[in-house]
Amino acid sequence: GSVRPKHVLQLRDAWSDTPVAANHLLSVLKTLINWGIPREFSETNPCIHVPKLEIDEKGARPWPVWAYRLIEEHAREHMQRAVLLARYTGQRQADVLRMEPCDIEDGGINVTQQKTGKELWVPLHADLSSALKSWDGSPYVRTPKGERYTADGFRAAWTRLMNDTPAGRIRREGYTFHGLRASSVAKLREAGCGDREIEALTGMSPTMITRYSRFADQKRLARAAVGRLEGRTSGEPRE
Repeated sequence: GSVRPKHVLQLRDAWSDTPVAANHLLSVLKTLINWGIPREFSETNPCIHVPKLEIDEKGARPWPVWAYRLIEEHAREHMQRAVLLARYTGQRQADVLRMEPCDIEDGGINVTQQKTGKELWVPLHADLSSALKSWDGSPYVRTPKGERYTADGFRAAWTRLMNDTPAGRIRREGYTFHGLRASSVAKLREAGCGDREIEALTGMSPTMITRYSRFADQKRLARAAVGRLEGRTSGEPRE
C-alpha cells in the first residue's frame, strides 16, 4: 500500500528521543518523495501533513526524581540498567549500549565515544559500582533474548516503554533519554565541579557544559539569593 501520513508520524515518533535526528529523517523523506512525484512514483507527499518535533534549543533537561522512580517501577531490568549507566557516567545512549564488564578498570569504566572518538576513563559512582556487582552478562544492556541492542532496537524498546506503561509520563512532560546526560552534568555542577572536571568525565565541549549546567547554576544562584535575603532580613521585625 501507499505511504500515508500516519506511517510518517509513526516513523517520526519512533525517533522522538532524538528529536534532531527525527526531524532530519522527516526532511530527507520529504525531499525523496518530492523527487519521486514528477516521476510518478507517488501522487502526493504525506510528509507535508506531519509537523517536526519541537526541540529544546538549549539542550535536554535533567530528569526529576519522580522520573527515576517510574523507571524503577515499570521498566524491565535491562532498561533500568541503561538509565543507571547513563545517569552516573554522563555518556550518550550509543556508548551506554556498548558498555560491558571488560571495560571496567581500576574503579572506573573505559569509554571510547562513538560520536567523537574520545577515549575516557569514567570513575564509577558508588551507587553504580554497587549495582554492577549483581549484573551478569555482556554487554550490560541486552534485549529480552539476551542479544546486543542495535540503536534502532533500543529506540523501539524505549518507545514501547513510553507508550505502554505509566513511565510514559516522562516523555509526555518533555524528558528524554538524552536528558540523563544533562542530569549527570547538573549533579556534577551541584557538587562543585568546574568545567575542566566535567569535561574530563563526560567528554563534553565547554559550550555543551555551559548549556547543561544552566539548570544547576540557576538553582545555585537562586539559593544564594534567598540566603542573602534571609541574612539581610533575619534581624528585621516582621510586618
